[in-house]
Amino acid sequence: MLGKLLKHEMIYLVKTFSPLYIVYLILAGVICVLNLFNADSSDMDNFSSGFITLVVFAGIVRIAYGILTGILALLTMIDNIRRFKNNMFTDEGYLTNTLPVTATEHIVAKLTAGIINYLASIAVILLGLFIVSGDNASYLAKGIWEKIVSDDIPLSDKLTGLLLGFMIYVSIQLLGYLISALSNMVNSCKGLLSFGLGFISVIFAMIMSARITAFTLDKNMSGVQTALCVCAFLLICCIGMYLLIVNIIKRHLNLQ
Repeated sequence: MLGKLLKHEMIYLVKTFSPLYIVYLILAGVICVLNLFNADSSDMDNFSSGFITLVVFAGIVRIAYGILTGILALLTMIDNIRRFKNNMFTDEGYLTNTLPVTATEHIVAKLTAGIINYLASIAVILLGLFIVSGDNASYLAKGIWEKIVSDDIPLSDKLTGLLLGFMIYVSIQLLGYLISALSNMVNSCKGLLSFGLGFISVIFAMIMSARITAFTLDKNMSGVQTALCVCAFLLICCIGMYLLIVNIIKRHLNLQ
């Protein structure tokens, strides 16, 4: 059944985010073409209406591209949490809760789809940067690849960094799921409750991470050991949030 859930999640992601990714890449292509015009703009009359129109259009396209570059990956995380809330705790939840699927399978399916979409957004951003770079795309790709395979950073550090990034992502998503679940257990002040819980949770995580880092520094631990300690802390948080979410999902119909 988990496979069917993932299939439906992927169908949703393709339908929802494919147009956005296509628009983003089109904007990148337009900027690449505009860069070619800019190279020849010295031959144009700087006060001509055509030149002014081109400058304004180029500015709008670059602003739109910059905004999408900054928020594209974040949008995938926000949409993943929104979809979890809609599927589990709105009118759709009455159908969702009748499926022969465990709460764990729902959470795993949503998290897996979210990770895939997040990685896809990063790949699209990189592809957009290559397109915008034009003739310098090969040098950019070479530079990124050299950073990845460089021996300057030990393999253990790279793997630890990936693990830490993964734990941070899962923690943020589970926190979003938990806030959505808790906010739907009350009949009023949902927005205020969600903001308060999110703010308190983030501050708590930051304080604890700082204390863990300070502790490891006092013990003269390496950067890898520090990162692993933070990962262990995030793992404990994830387990706690997971147990709370599962409990709320199992009792959701009774709470309504």
